[in-house]
Amino acid sequence: MGIAAKIFSFSRRQSSTPSSYDLYSSLYPEAIRYALSYKAAQMGKEEMTSLVHRYPYEASYLVTKALAYNRAEQVAYFNELTCLFHSESATTEDFQHLLARRIDALPEQVTVAGAKLAQLSRFGSQNWQNKFRTLVEDCYVEDPRAIPCIVAYTPMIAYHHFVEVYRQTRHARLTIIVPEWMMDADEPNMGYEISLKDSGECVRLQSKDECLNGTWHCLKHNCSHGHVFCRNCFFIDDTINTAATYGKVRSFWKSEYGLQIPDERIRVITDLRHN
Repeated sequence: MGIAAKIFSFSRRQSSTPSSYDLYSSLYPEAIRYALSYKAAQMGKEEMTSLVHRYPYEASYLVTKALAYNRAEQVAYFNELTCLFHSESATTEDFQHLLARRIDALPEQVTVAGAKLAQLSRFGSQNWQNKFRTLVEDCYVEDPRAIPCIVAYTPMIAYHHFVEVYRQTRHARLTIIVPEWMMDADEPNMGYEISLKDSGECVRLQSKDECLNGTWHCLKHNCSHGHVFCRNCFFIDDTINTAATYGKVRSFWKSEYGLQIPDERIRVITDLRHN
């Protein structure tokens, strides 16, 4: 059985309804519940540390946000995560040690917005992971050539799924796009390029002036390759609410490449626009 068949089979085995166990196991630590109720969902090192043992993926998401102020450290962290998830010998304990070390190194007064955890708690933490795994696998099965663009930063909760699925593809490549960078005329970068072909140094800043494939100078509107990579991207997030984020992405794609992003290339778990 080929990888596409294996992934398709796996994705269809996931339950779409959270069980009572899922909901119970999504009861976050007291520090998180207190922050959500009384601290306007602002979370610091104490809250991140409380998640490491039972909710390491949520902790990883908060660490990602906490490192946004320091690109060099964020690149280094993404590289560590990618290498960890790329390795078949890495364990949960390795992941937890990485998180603990990264949290300990953060500035003492650091805080990040963690309101997303309230949504995850209601939905069921494990159910959310299952949904994300299915979403990532379905994108691969539908178009194995497409480069997945992770819309910063919520999908980093499920980053291990992206690495595990796309490291087996021919391009073995991911992109993390940062909409705020895209809309900043003085910002030369659009996000991060991640190569999954090996487990070495594999993360670097993605310049606005480079092709998404990372191998030649981007000619933008005059692309000699028919915009084969930027035309066929999947843009992956967890939720669309007001669609403001995708407005930024669409504006960038239109101004830089002259391309309209069709709705079918935007993939999310929950679309709240029509609720």
